[in-house]
Amino acid sequence: MLNITDTAHLHFVRETASSALIEEGKATGGLPGVVKVDFEVGATVKASFRLYSDHGALIGRGVAKPHSSGGEYKSFAGTLTIDHGTARYAHAHGNGGFYGTINRGNDAITVQTTGALAY
Repeated sequence: MLNITDTAHLHFVRETASSALIEEGKATGGLPGVVKVDFEVGATVKASFRLYSDHGALIGRGVAKPHSSGGEYKSFAGTLTIDHGTARYAHAHGNGGFYGTINRGNDAITVQTTGALAY
């Protein structure tokens, strides 16, 4: 079991027909790599993500409640779940916290995750 804290700085790639934001960027911290995330931002923030590291990928999801609705930035906090992975992380599972801010001006998102990972 590993306790991991990571921070990802994501940039807007595109918006889907269903208004989901497709974001990607670099994660740093306990499990660095490249992250690709689909965000649905509404009454809740829902995310599905893939983190690609040197040893395989982690696949999971997060759900959070927005804290602020006005202004350029919207913050959120909630939980994440690691469902599975690939290569070294083929049997990965875990859960933890999912926090961040969305810049509504350019849709850039900063996310911090904390939690426990077993693989």
